[in-house]
Amino acid sequence: MRICLPFMIIVTSLMLFSCASIINGPNTQVQINSENSLKVVVQNDTINIDKSAIINPRRSSQALSLKVITPDTSFVSNIQPVSSLAYYFNITAFAGYGLGFLVDRTKDKRYTYPIKLWIKGNKIYDYDHKNPEFAFSGIIKVTASNLFDFNDFLEPSVYYERKLNNYSSSTFGIGVPVSQFNTRRVPKGYRLGYEHKFYFQNKVPFGQYISLEFSHLWVKHLAELGFINEDIKREWTGLFGPNNQKYEEWIQVHKKTYTINVKYGYQQKIINRFFIDLSVGLGLKNRDIKHTGRSRPQDAFYQPWLDIFNEYAEVKEGKTWRMTLPFSLKLGYSF
Repeated sequence: MRICLPFMIIVTSLMLFSCASIINGPNTQVQINSENSLKVVVQNDTINIDKSAIINPRRSSQALSLKVITPDTSFVSNIQPVSSLAYYFNITAFAGYGLGFLVDRTKDKRYTYPIKLWIKGNKIYDYDHKNPEFAFSGIIKVTASNLFDFNDFLEPSVYYERKLNNYSSSTFGIGVPVSQFNTRRVPKGYRLGYEHKFYFQNKVPFGQYISLEFSHLWVKHLAELGFINEDIKREWTGLFGPNNQKYEEWIQVHKKTYTINVKYGYQQKIINRFFIDLSVGLGLKNRDIKHTGRSRPQDAFYQPWLDIFNEYAEVKEGKTWRMTLPFSLKLGYSF
């Protein structure tokens, strides 16, 4: 029983922490468009199409075979599946920060097909690759960076993604820091960013991609920090430190960072010309932090041992390198 209980807990957790298995149904929806009336055979069903029709194929890791029958000819086209947006939500806290990927990895509910298809001549164009009725030139996106970082600032940002060719695009962005909870911090500054994307299977601007992102942040803000005499700090032996000797004061924090990230993402149309861009990554950040306005510059910076939210480390003076784990969710409009 002692062995079975932990095993049952792990299995139950894996069953619960999986977004695609919970959110996606067994079928997905695909709209087929054509300039002329024709018939399409899909999964043993024959669909009559007059300009447009909706089909509901079952989700699968296998290609969706479509047989198109016109008065003059017939042909077969295989539409490749892609991972659904719900699958990538497994990176969130709800799905155990990636635990859900293990559950959904081999399941059919992980997959979906292009939401729109166009039949033209003897070819089928999917929305993710080439849409004769849709001329993409750019996407304007908005996001609130650091939404899940309680120590840092929200950064309402605007991005512009521009197509370079069939497999890559460039994105420029600018953001402004805003206080999340403590309005007394009064942040002033900006963030500038550039991202170069490489899309899989020549599908700009749709589907999966990898990217290289560079960003620069400059911000100054007020912070209430603790300080303590250096001699007293050396004699510190208690778990919480000599709080009766510690004092706090508001000072000015100047922060300058340079960041480089390698990201993996998925961009997809939601409705009409609105898009969602979801990405995760790994990178390095160089930080240069300085303090001004201290009443006693000679005193030592006080950092509690039980700093649960790592608040003091975010404003500690000096030049440091640290690893970054960016998670980005952007909403965009194409034109």
